[in-house]
Amino acid sequence: AEKLKEDAKNILTEHEKKISNSKNKVKEMIRQANEEAEKNVIKTNEEFHNFMEIRKKNEEERIRQIKNQDEKKLILNPVWHVHNANVPKEEMIMTFSMLLNLVETSNANTKDLLWKFVKKYKPNIKEENFPIFDKLVEYSIKFFNDVIKENKKYKKPNTTEKKALNELIKALDECNDEMKPEDIQTKIFSVGNIMIDTLKKNHEKIKNGTSDILEKLKIENNYFVTTIHRPSNLTDENLNNIFNALNEFTNKFSVILPAHPRLKKYIEKNSIELQNVLLVDPMSYIDFLSLVNGSTLVLTDSGGLQEETTFMNINCLTLRNETERPITVELGTNKVVGLNTENIISEINNSLTSKLSNEMKIKNWDGKTSERIFNILYK
Repeated sequence: AEKLKEDAKNILTEHEKKISNSKNKVKEMIRQANEEAEKNVIKTNEEFHNFMEIRKKNEEERIRQIKNQDEKKLILNPVWHVHNANVPKEEMIMTFSMLLNLVETSNANTKDLLWKFVKKYKPNIKEENFPIFDKLVEYSIKFFNDVIKENKKYKKPNTTEKKALNELIKALDECNDEMKPEDIQTKIFSVGNIMIDTLKKNHEKIKNGTSDILEKLKIENNYFVTTIHRPSNLTDENLNNIFNALNEFTNKFSVILPAHPRLKKYIEKNSIELQNVLLVDPMSYIDFLSLVNGSTLVLTDSGGLQEETTFMNINCLTLRNETERPITVELGTNKVVGLNTENIISEINNSLTSKLSNEMKIKNWDGKTSERIFNILYK
């Protein structure tokens, strides 16, 4: 009897172990399944977002095209059919991706608050005049909260960054609605653009070097300077669109393209033929800006060059659908033109006939940024 009890106990213990192992295996399977499902949901959301972004950008481009299209081309434009020939005439203030960036950086959680930030970018506009964009403002907040926010990963600040952020938080916590603007300005300072300090210090050298660089490159007529380096632009479609637009002007203008190594490698790998475009090696800071200084027009996807051309008072067309330097569009010489061939051609023609103001409208772009920083820290 004792032996039977012991055997029965051992059998039960063994079964309990198997049941426990089975439970653990089931739990692990459920955990893995949940993780896999969550990954798939995140991936699906990202793919859907990317798909919608592409669709929206394409639609914006096609809406812009319609302004310059005849009846035959209109019929081939899908936007014309989608909107039953009543294509929206509303101007897009900014792209949806830029709106999403604005939601994140401003921490705006209401439509009214986000509109206030939009109006800093585009003053003197009214919501009722932009009904389509008004809906996008609302959608951007919802999309950010529902999709992006939960999956956003942030870089952990290092010791120096953490200290600076804590000091900023402390300064902001001490601010309130009753404070005068001048009191707030003694806590958080607008000092300018340090890159412009470098440019202003070397501006005379840059201007004096223009004739030397033109002689070195054997440029004898008016010319455009073009730079392309962003990976998103290094596709057959985008490069073809850009070069096809430039080819419309090469009978009157030279096109100088200082090639970023990434672009040069892509051109060589894909055997892209350039018609009437002078491909040159990367240049030094002074030489390149000397070349820019003598140009009629700059076409670029570079953020820094958007700022430099604004300071140098040279027309600049940004070959992207958005810019992280909106002040160069609002108060400078820059215009975001996208990657559609017809639109680039149209904007080049507009730039060639436009007159630029000699007045620098951007506050503190005067070459004294470092001086202001020094005075705030040590005086």
